[in-house]
Amino acid sequence: MQSITMIGYGFVSRLFIQKYHHHFNKIITTTRSSCFNEHSTQSLNFDLYTTTNQTFPTTDFCIITIPFSRSLTNPFAYSDGIKELIKQLPIKSYKKVIFTSSTSIYPIKNSYVNETSELDTTDRAIALHNAEQAIMKSSRNSFILRLSGICGHTRTSSPKLKQQIIENSNLPVNLIHVDDIIDAMNHLLTKPTSQKNNIINVTSSEHPTRKEYYTYLCKLFNLPTPQFKESSQPFKKVSNRLLTDTYKFKLSHQSPLTFDFSYDT
Repeated sequence: MQSITMIGYGFVSRLFIQKYHHHFNKIITTTRSSCFNEHSTQSLNFDLYTTTNQTFPTTDFCIITIPFSRSLTNPFAYSDGIKELIKQLPIKSYKKVIFTSSTSIYPIKNSYVNETSELDTTDRAIALHNAEQAIMKSSRNSFILRLSGICGHTRTSSPKLKQQIIENSNLPVNLIHVDDIIDAMNHLLTKPTSQKNNIINVTSSEHPTRKEYYTYLCKLFNLPTPQFKESSQPFKKVSNRLLTDTYKFKLSHQSPLTFDFSYDT
């Protein structure tokens, strides 16, 4: 049996542990507000922006899923926080480290993007990249997972469905079902991998338009279809070929038009 540390016990990591907890004999989790988590062997209070002296037990693996808050007035507080976290972790001892980043790091320039594409020049993108690089430089073997928009279970895009008009309806969506995220994490932790310290896009293979996707959701939830307004705004489509071809991961949801959810809005 293996052991694992989950930094940031939120939506993604909680579902990961619910499905795969039986793979581990020790599970260390962290939250900002509570010391108890189901399936946790030990739960620690940890805040990325304030905690500076936490002691983390040594485990085989570490998954870091602390999202980049859009409310930060200083985006570099995030990358600084990740660097401070690294100092507190026994990071060299982990067999593998997984860090969740975002495909928002790529600019929108009417093109497909992959892991070698240029990055955006916004402070947010630079801070994300700084955090990614800090993880890769400090760990023995790390996977940076750049996630597209997360859907599935209780994440249903329902706020958009309540709008009367969906803007930019002709543009493609870059989305990923959360079940594919957690299964990809398990795949990368458990399967032998020849490449180390790699960046991997985690996104659905297909990119329907916003109109197609929200029409699908309205039919799925039996909601009235909103109006759609097209635009000439630029777009991007994120490629997942590295994940599916090189790492041989098979998505359960090739298209957002097959997403399922755990409740009806």
